[in-house]
Amino acid sequence: MAFDNFQFDPPGGFEDTGFYEDTPADSRTILQRQHNQTKDFINSLVATLSSGVEGESGSESVGSPHIDGVAGTNVFDQIKDIKRQLTDVGTGSIPDGSVSSIKLAAGCVTDEKISDNQVGTNHFKANAVAPMAADTEKVNGIASASYEPVETYGGIGSFRERVSNDRFAVLRGATRDGVRYIVNYNGEIQRLSLSDFSLSLFADFSSRSHDPSIAFDRNGDLYAAYIYLRNREYYFNLSKYSDGEFVNIADFALFTQAGTYSSELIGIEIYDGKLYVFCRYVSADDYIYIWRADIENAGNTNAYEHIISQ
Repeated sequence: MAFDNFQFDPPGGFEDTGFYEDTPADSRTILQRQHNQTKDFINSLVATLSSGVEGESGSESVGSPHIDGVAGTNVFDQIKDIKRQLTDVGTGSIPDGSVSSIKLAAGCVTDEKISDNQVGTNHFKANAVAPMAADTEKVNGIASASYEPVETYGGIGSFRERVSNDRFAVLRGATRDGVRYIVNYNGEIQRLSLSDFSLSLFADFSSRSHDPSIAFDRNGDLYAAYIYLRNREYYFNLSKYSDGEFVNIADFALFTQAGTYSSELIGIEIYDGKLYVFCRYVSADDYIYIWRADIENAGNTNAYEHIISQ
């Protein structure tokens, strides 16, 4: 459908001398005849543009340039094709590979929308699932070296994720801001991120001949301590991490060795501004010794209070 060009009848209008006389008897009627033709054409055009009847509407006669992915050369046909595409989206008739993740609203894929037995292992990123033993047969493709059983209760095993092959003295550590600082057997202090389990070297303590116990104070300063035997006396050494290295704060004798008995540092803790030193002394029985000192005065030998022997 298209609009017709306007033309007079006869096409030459007043210039058609074969139709119009040079000296007409009724000039008013002749002039009005031409105007009536113009009026009728305009009214017909308005009626067409106002029509909502398919096959008679003006939108079917108004041309429109090409739109990628849309069929039709007039306004009506292009709108109708866009409507068809929207209907296809609503009824699921979408071409394969044509919907990207940006088209999906957050949280729109819910459990009831996923059919049973439709999620395969290729849909999981590495280390996304830490399975229990009863579920491992459903989670395929996980390397056996990634997980190892810890204990089994009633046939269901607890699993831990193996984040490193290093051997750590895991009790000798401290946690701060989501990071576990661990002393390993090489005399190094490693940073273990508790969010992604990445490991990085924090400090090298290997120049000392002893593996320390470590603790943070409320200001975030790191302290390291160990005990060692010298001339039949157990000495306590305390240092503070500053400017990339540990600086000695204290080094003094705690107690004298009796016979072949031995002692070891269990750990240190900093609580409420005080440093607590926990030692194990092995004789005929095992004893726990605890000393306490103000952290600001921890370099003073006389500041340590022996608060328990058990």
